[in-house]
Formats: sequence, structure tokens, C-alpha cells
Amino acid sequence: LAWLHPLLFLYIAGRIVADINNLVPSTILPRTPPWAILILFMIALAYALFLGIRVMGRLAELILPILALIYAVEVILIFSSGVVDTRNLFPLLDQGWGRIWKVVWPLGVIQSYGESLALALIWTSVKPKGKVGRTMVVSTLLAGSFIAFTDALAISVFGEAIFQRATYPMYALIQVISVADFITQLDATGVLYFCFMAFLKTFIYLFATIRSVQKLTYTQSSRIFILPVVIIAFVLGMTMAPNVIEHIAVVEKVVPFSPVYISLMFVIPMILMIVSWIRQKKKNLTSE
Repeated sequence: LAWLHPLLFLYIAGRIVADINNLVPSTILPRTPPWAILILFMIALAYALFLGIRVMGRLAELILPILALIYAVEVILIFSSGVVDTRNLFPLLDQGWGRIWKVVWPLGVIQSYGESLALALIWTSVKPKGKVGRTMVVSTLLAGSFIAFTDALAISVFGEAIFQRATYPMYALIQVISVADFITQLDATGVLYFCFMAFLKTFIYLFATIRSVQKLTYTQSSRIFILPVVIIAFVLGMTMAPNVIEHIAVVEKVVPFSPVYISLMFVIPMILMIVSWIRQKKKNLTSE
């Protein structure tokens, strides 16, 4: 059973690589073969995995503030373009809470709580450990606020019907920027967001896969697993979905509702957490 989690992490990493395979060739590099783009992407990932989690954390600390600044500028440009209509956000809850709960469960809960399992394999390397919980809560709130604001902005620009059909809402938002017919064609920055976030997320899942396999095989060094795992993720990304429509349909409508996926991401971790809590409680009572 323990081997299912690294396999699941590897599967999710393959799905993210498939996102790169679908987005980049269809937007900014239409004449570049997808396999060439993915090879460069995977080489960078392999190098980052060899360097380790500390170097990747420092890179994220350096890049994320820059991306946040670019995002803030682009939000200002979107409002300056005169395409925002807040009336598209209303009426609120016109069909009740039912539609919201459909988004929250299972996809929303699994993406927030379930996928934190991959981050749990990084927590063991964090010092001091007392800051892990607070950092996790703050980062979750910030990420949720960012996604909610971006979606609300996209709905106010496109309306609900077009927003639901948009494959990449953030990329579509950047395409509408036009200030005095001078500041336009900022599509590359949207792809930049996506690629870096995909790189960081894929790194986390591949790191979790490698760390899990290392612990299960009682191997001293995890580096021997980097190349095989990266190659498997590359093959999955190239072969997992023939087109972006099928890829997104599987991610949103098939995988989250799979009993195996829900069990591995939610049910089993909850059971283990309860068992661990009971054991800790008994241990404290015994020591008293």
C-alpha cells in the first residue's frame, strides 16, 4: 500500500508535464516540437533535483516576488484596458450553494489538503519544525486568495459562460490587455507564470516520489532514483493525453472522483492521522 503514494505523485507530475506539452507549443512556440520543449524542461528539473530542496527553495524565494510584481502590474493594466465589468459577477449564489460544493468536493479539498501529502515529505527537512504549521496555513490562504481573485477577475472580464469554456483563464486575461493600442501582446508573461509554477509543482511531486522510494527501499542516497523518475515523468507527459481537451476533462471529471484517488489523497491520510493522534494520546497518558 505504501508504494501507491509515490506512484500517485509520479502520475500527478506526469499530468503537470502534459500541461506544458499542451500549452507552450500552442501559444508562444508553435513551430517547436513538443518533445524538444519537454526535454529542456526535464533536464532543468533533473538538475534541480540533483541540487536539492534547499536550492530550489532559494530559487522560489527569488522568483516569486518578481512574478508577484509582474502580476500586480498586469492587473493594473487589465483595469486600465476598460474590459472589467463587475456586473458579470452578479447575481451571487443565484443557484444556491450546490454549485459551490461541487467545486469544493472532491477537487477543491483534494487540491488543498490531499496534495499537501507531497509537501509533508519536505516538512521533515524544515528547521525549526515549529513554524511548519503556520507557514502552511499562511501559504494556503495566500494561494487560495490569489486563485479566487484571478477567477473573479476573469469572470468580470469574460462573463460566466466564456470563463467556463476558457482552457487557461489567466492566459486569456493577459491577451485582452490593450492600453492605448500601445501596451499589448503580453502573452509571454502568462506562459512564464504557468511554466514556473508548473516547474515548481513538478519538482515537489518528483522530489516526493524520490524521497518516498528512498525510504521504502532503505537506500542511503536518493540521487540514483532521479534519472529514472524524470524519464518516466517525461514519457507520461508525452503520452498521457492526445490533446488538451481530453487532458483537462480527465483531470477535472475523472481523476478526482476515482475511489483510489480519493482514498490515497484523503481517506487513508485521515485514518493515519487519527491513529497517530490516539497513539500520542495514549503515550502521554502512560508517561503521566
